[in-house]
Amino acid sequence: MHIEPWVDPVVEGLGHPTESLYCETFWLPVLGPTAMWLTRMLARDLETNPGGFDTDAASIAARLGISWSTTKPSTLSRALARCEMFGACRISADGSTIAVRRALAPLPRRHLARMPAILRDHHDAWSTRR
Repeated sequence: MHIEPWVDPVVEGLGHPTESLYCETFWLPVLGPTAMWLTRMLARDLETNPGGFDTDAASIAARLGISWSTTKPSTLSRALARCEMFGACRISADGSTIAVRRALAPLPRRHLARMPAILRDHHDAWSTRR
């Protein structure tokens, strides 16, 4: 499969790098730990390969220490599905190309509404400082 950057000047300008404390604090509960680590790892790989690179699912899974299978749902396939569902990546129709965001947008209100009050309050304070 081919991994390439998902170039989006608006999100990259207003958003937060995947390695940021913002993503770790507020996007982690939405994406889940495996999907967050997957997003971060691929975004970091794109720093050294800005034009994109080729890899395979088994290598990605091995680097994260998770399962991958062609015959049944795996931890990697579920993490990729979560990344796509929440807009951290975009997968081509044939599954051969994955475009990965290097920054994530500020958390939408619908996700904030589902968070514990302590995280919502922390997000409000964070947004006020910004």
